[in-house]
This record gives sequence, C-alpha cells and structure tokens, in this order.
Amino acid sequence: MIKNVLNLLQLNMSQMKNLLLAALFVLVFGFANAQEPIDGVYEKVTTVEKEIIPYDDIREADVFWSKRLWRIIDTREKMNLIFAYPQLPLAEIIHTAAMNGDLTTYDNTVLNSDQFLEELTTERVRMIGNSIDTTWQINAITLTPHAITLKTYNTKIIA
Repeated sequence: MIKNVLNLLQLNMSQMKNLLLAALFVLVFGFANAQEPIDGVYEKVTTVEKEIIPYDDIREADVFWSKRLWRIIDTREKMNLIFAYPQLPLAEIIHTAAMNGDLTTYDNTVLNSDQFLEELTTERVRMIGNSIDTTWQINAITLTPHAITLKTYNTKIIA
C-alpha cells in the first residue's frame, strides 16, 4: 500500500505546481463563497441601519455661481397655513429653541446684518415677541391706583 502512495507521489515538478495551485484555489474561493444565501435579489436594510455618506466639502474654485435669497413666509397664504398651526406654530418652535440655546440667533439691527456677525444673547432672545401691557387698577378698599404690568409672548407679533 505504501508503494502505491509513493508511486502516486512521483509527479514531475509542473504537475506538482498545478496540484498545489488547484488546492489553493479551492481553499481560497471555497471559504470566500461560504455565505448564507440571500432571499431575493437584494439585501433588505432599514433606513436606521444604513450609514450616512457625508457630502464632500465644496472648494471655492468649484463654485460657478451663488446667490443669497431672502424669503418672507406669509402664513395667511393657503400653502403656508401649516406654519401657523394654532397649537404649536413654527414661530413658537423657533423661539423656544433659541431660548433653550439649541438654535444660534443673530442680531439683525447691526450694519450688514445679513453677514450674521453678532450673536444675540438669550436675554435679548427672550424679549423678542414679548409685549408689555400696563393697566391701572383702583384698589377697592384704599381707592389708590396701582399699575399691573403683564409680559406676554405673542406669536402673532413674530408670525
């Protein structure tokens, strides 16, 4: 039996190379293709699992033309009525985010305000949309007048 094995192993050099190449090919591609079969044409991945691909930074040399647009959203128009939703209008969402510090606000009273150079403090943001109402009332017991000052946030001023 040993003689039979030795007779089989008496291969010339080119046959030995071919045998080793075939064995290596089977090992490499056998393990590479050892995947579970996909049920369907493509692999189903939810949006949450997908990786976000960031945009490349734009170089100044790549910009052919640019223009800054300013728009006024008129909430009285039919297509913009969603911004004036009575329970939570857009102006109130933006104002709350600015007061919490989640949104950076800029001063529009400075020269070149469209350059966004000077940030507003949270105290100045709190004053936006507030109105001070002072009314005089007469005390029924002492008959002396005193002022009642109310600070109210009115989204209709902003919107």
